[in-house]
Amino acid sequence: MEEAVYGMVSEAVTNVVRHAGASRAIVEVGVDSGRLVAAVRDDGSGFRADSTPGVGLVSMRERARALGGSLLVDSTATGTTVTFDVPVAVPAEATVSAR
Repeated sequence: MEEAVYGMVSEAVTNVVRHAGASRAIVEVGVDSGRLVAAVRDDGSGFRADSTPGVGLVSMRERARALGGSLLVDSTATGTTVTFDVPVAVPAEATVSAR
């Protein structure tokens, strides 16, 4: 699972660099209610909702589904956020958060 999550975050950041024209991107990762949630937000130009997803977005969606999770893409003229979540087993007393 760790490799798949790393791959999804890496792909989202690569998409920012290649396509967004962004001046910054923020990566947030945490655990909420037994699910690992990661979001990559940028302040780039966004893309149209009716555009055909590229190989990167398709592969991220497939990885998330293979792990029992989901992928959401929200894009506007002021930036894009790619968020995914997957189930994870974490001891009740442990919390994970990185920024």
